[in-house]
Amino acid sequence: MGKDYYQILGVQHNATDDEIKKAYRKMALKYHPDKNKDKNAEEIFKDVAEAYEVLSDKEKRGIYDRYGEQGLKGHFADASSNDSHGTYSMPHGFKAYTFHGDPFQTFSQVFGTGTPFAELFGSTGGTSRNGHFSMFDNFDGGFNANHDESPFMSFTNGLDRDHRAGLKQDPPLLKELYLSLEELYSGCTKRMKINRKVVNSMGQETRQEKVLEINVKRGWKEGTKITFPNEGDSFPNRKPADIIFVIKEKPHQTWKRDNNDLQYTVKVNLKEALLGTKVFAPIIAGGVKEITINEVIRPGYTYTIRGEGMPLPKNPNYRGDLVLKFDIDFPKHLSDHSKQLLRNALP
Repeated sequence: MGKDYYQILGVQHNATDDEIKKAYRKMALKYHPDKNKDKNAEEIFKDVAEAYEVLSDKEKRGIYDRYGEQGLKGHFADASSNDSHGTYSMPHGFKAYTFHGDPFQTFSQVFGTGTPFAELFGSTGGTSRNGHFSMFDNFDGGFNANHDESPFMSFTNGLDRDHRAGLKQDPPLLKELYLSLEELYSGCTKRMKINRKVVNSMGQETRQEKVLEINVKRGWKEGTKITFPNEGDSFPNRKPADIIFVIKEKPHQTWKRDNNDLQYTVKVNLKEALLGTKVFAPIIAGGVKEITINEVIRPGYTYTIRGEGMPLPKNPNYRGDLVLKFDIDFPKHLSDHSKQLLRNALP
């Protein structure tokens, strides 16, 4: 006859993946040996893990539904088929299932820790029988008195959001995000599509596409990092890597950024440098500003237009400055007459 995995988890045969996962959480917490001291608890805990391993996997569940536990495990002489002709037609390439035998491994994959009760009930030591540290101090969900299931359910939902906090994490994945000065000035939303690999405990690989949304704030600078926790490739017994986007500024043909200020270079000839000139400076907010300069423009001279730079990241209502720098175009040749006029005019 074999084990009835649906009965073990207390779910209907048409239960959804979400219902199966919730049922596993409830039963696993109920019969976890660190909490339940009944002599049969450990065996039930193991059966619950095996039932979840089968019913949470589409292919294994399909074989089990058709041939039962014996057929799933390759014992066809003992298997009963629901096929109308009583024949056995296993999917090509399917290997007989064998439970790995470690229910704590399954628990850790779902909850992020193998021993949730050490800190919850005030015991000491902090390690479980499989050597994992209790990670319930990372819980951020809180108990929910109105939850329709065990109070431990809302507790473990916090662990789910913590993405298997007790496991070793892969190194972060860094991705550069290039933005224009206009985008960093105004702020914008960027949607980045990622394609991640997911490998289950049986070594089966799937690909998942996901769109990560980045809300670029006004005034962000190059080097700003935006972290999406645990969005990297997923492997058994490892915490997925964080994906970190690093802001990079695209080179701009008009301005150069210096912290919160913008720099704009004005080309002037020697006559303008000596006698003064009018400058039309483009503004990143739009339009231009006309500036009259009556001073002598010397090498290194700058002119500052207050409040026309980039927004301050921590207070975008305030802005840096627009700094005008000057590139003086000296003549390559002067006639003798011009030289004499300059000698007479200059001190």
